[in-house]
Amino acid sequence: MAFPVDATLAEALIVETLGLDQPLAPVDHRSELDIAALWALAAMADAHRQAELESLLARSPARQVAINEDSIYLRALDGATLPDPRWLSGMLTQILGPGDVTEARLLAGLDVLARGGLIARGKTGLWSPQPAFVTAFAHLELPLAAAVLSIDRRRTGGFDSAMLVFLRSFAAVWVIEPLGAAGAPTAVRLSSVSAADATTLVHDAVALALKEPAAPSQAQKAAAAPRFCKQCGHRATPADRFCGKCGAELK
Repeated sequence: MAFPVDATLAEALIVETLGLDQPLAPVDHRSELDIAALWALAAMADAHRQAELESLLARSPARQVAINEDSIYLRALDGATLPDPRWLSGMLTQILGPGDVTEARLLAGLDVLARGGLIARGKTGLWSPQPAFVTAFAHLELPLAAAVLSIDRRRTGGFDSAMLVFLRSFAAVWVIEPLGAAGAPTAVRLSSVSAADATTLVHDAVALALKEPAAPSQAQKAAAAPRFCKQCGHRATPADRFCGKCGAELK
């Protein structure tokens, strides 16, 4: 959604889409991940969901917990090339753009998750989620709903651009805040929030987008006003101490 739009309608639509009127399980997880680690996390969750589906189709009593690297890589490629919103990697591709998934980047992302204690690689080479991963992210294997707030906040002289991504899983709402240049984030801040907190974030984001720009102060007006040398009339910049034409001191 792009703002400005009617605030009440925007809030109502997002609240309904994400089901924020429903109770959510408290997950309480926050992390800052680079883009490679974010796509590795998404591919890991997708690979586990794929294993779950295959287990159900085969009517196996238990699914495989440890996932091989090829399976994770294939799920990452699927998400990057086929942005299917039923999968976490596909959802992120639709929202944040292609993840530039290569085998090297995926391995780098998996190493970041391993250093953070979220996953571990066994002696057989298979990757297994650790308790912290299961507690926080296991439910991201389920189908998701999402809402994106692309905010252009009006200010004096231009705009402040920002994006907030809300992912609604079965158990929680996650907020992804891209960090870095607009349109090409280098990292994200990933936080689980309660339904009440998510509703407040939506309300504040809409209010911020529609906020009128503050009037410039007298100091700002003075700084923006053109300067001229009193001796020769040559125009000067606010940073100049002496005239660039006649050399006279500017006061």
